[in-house]
Amino acid sequence: MTCATHVMEKFPELYAHFAVGDQTLIHGDAYVANMYFDDGGNKIGYLDFQMVTRGHGVREVTYLLGSCLAPEVTEGNIKRLLGVYCQHLAEQGV
Repeated sequence: MTCATHVMEKFPELYAHFAVGDQTLIHGDAYVANMYFDDGGNKIGYLDFQMVTRGHGVREVTYLLGSCLAPEVTEGNIKRLLGVYCQHLAEQGV
């Protein structure tokens, strides 16, 4: 089973989980075509804000990984990718 297939099967449970608990401002449509890079790639911003909402920040991460990486890349590296994400959050005091 691929990661995408698993997410689709569990989507109702996942969506219910994202509706409770701590919330933050999220873009809602986080994929590469809605991003821009500045300052030599050190700053990232988003375009196309018609889906801005509140929710769990990790929703943005899962959407980005699921929509931008080939399934075989995601499957083999998900723990490492999420580890790097959490490390960067910790470095920023989150």
